[in-house]
Amino acid sequence: NADGVFPAMRTARMFGRGIYGIIILLAVLGCLSVLKMDAAAAPLQEFIGRITAYMPNIAGALLLLFMAWVISEVVKMLCMAFLQTIKIGERFPLNKKERPDSGKLVVYVSKTAGYIVYLFFLPAILNALKIYGITRPLQSMFEEFLVFIPNLTGAVIILLIGLWAANLARKAVRGLAIISKVEELG
Repeated sequence: NADGVFPAMRTARMFGRGIYGIIILLAVLGCLSVLKMDAAAAPLQEFIGRITAYMPNIAGALLLLFMAWVISEVVKMLCMAFLQTIKIGERFPLNKKERPDSGKLVVYVSKTAGYIVYLFFLPAILNALKIYGITRPLQSMFEEFLVFIPNLTGAVIILLIGLWAANLARKAVRGLAIISKVEELG
């Protein structure tokens, strides 16, 4: 890490500074109240009231973010296990110099699947924080994507049936060619 601090320690430091700031703010508010300086304390009381009123929104967003993280990790593990089972890294190396058993493709695809989970949770997290301006376009984009999934599924099914039928026709023509001894005419 560039600054020599692990990400968990940096997060803990930021959280600690936030708690310190809140405690100092409450101490200042207490001092102003004891000194009967209500005019100076009123804006701070209003600010603290707004923060405490917004706390359930932050807690809901954090809960949704935690759920997204858990589901993302599960999706990444399942995706990685599935892709390693079908040995996709050996079939499709990322470049020609790469060893056939390299797992870079598996890692990339698994991480991408995990990020997609976060994208699906993003509108709910923004709604929990009452940030609606960004949420509406995202929701309409996801709605369009979800409406497109049946069409995509149908196209994949038609492709698989077409491949199966083409393979069947190839075998039939090959069998007919062998039976009719067309190869011997050449």
